[in-house]
Amino acid sequence: IGYAVAPADVARAINKVRNAFDVTAPAQAAAVASLTQLDQIRERAAANAQGREFLTRSFTELGMRPVASVANFVCVELDSSGRELYEQLLEHGIIVRPLDPFGMPNAVRVTVGTPAENEEAIAAFRTVLGTSVVREADVIPS
Repeated sequence: IGYAVAPADVARAINKVRNAFDVTAPAQAAAVASLTQLDQIRERAAANAQGREFLTRSFTELGMRPVASVANFVCVELDSSGRELYEQLLEHGIIVRPLDPFGMPNAVRVTVGTPAENEEAIAAFRTVLGTSVVREADVIPS
């Protein structure tokens, strides 16, 4: 959850170009209401940290390069196109964010989910990487 303080004309301009992953008004209301629930905030922060650690460890085990993070997502650097991986994962029902628009064409951003969602995402990564990555050493000369 974030916010901006800006003149009305700037706020209108920002609203015209908002990203697909922006926070909805109901989510904003829930966030404001949750600010008084310190136990819940600590619990959610701990769950996010555990999920982020699981994803980071899993990506490392898959031979990927996760970037150190303290956020609710993990940026993963790849040896190939982030957009291509995004499209392959989408076929498995997993949505990640390709980072080519941010100058990182060989990276994706993966949001921390529930433990079950994180497991499902890693299973899809294993499937996609196991079937789509062909190394030169694996190719038999004809």
